[in-house]
Amino acid sequence: MTNDTKKGKDSTTVVKGGTDPLAPVDLDSRETQIRRGNPLATLRVMEGPGAGTNHLIYKGDNAIGRSQQNRISLSFGDEAIHREGHAWIFAQQGQFEIEHGGKPNPVFINDEKLQGRRPIKLGDTVRIGATTLRLDPA
Repeated sequence: MTNDTKKGKDSTTVVKGGTDPLAPVDLDSRETQIRRGNPLATLRVMEGPGAGTNHLIYKGDNAIGRSQQNRISLSFGDEAIHREGHAWIFAQQGQFEIEHGGKPNPVFINDEKLQGRRPIKLGDTVRIGATTLRLDPA
């Protein structure tokens, strides 16, 4: 990310690697996990190694995994959580959907095994490995 001044206004330009590092980046792309804007909800760790921590959910696709590259980084020692994209939460104003990321370990919503993609609502619980999270207001 670089900061530029254009026409007297401050702006931020996101650049990526590859053949053209100055090619524009689609900030709404699933591959872009920049934390930006106002959070729409919070995932609170209720049980497991990271109990008591909160993780913000932003508009668009939010990857859940152990790596810092995920918007929701659960890097507190639960090895059953895959490093990248174990699950995804898609957020729009007041509406949320969760999708299993295709990793070997299951994801449970309110103790029901997640198959594909489905809606979730505030108060629902998400369990990955030994970690139980609850979807709370921002």
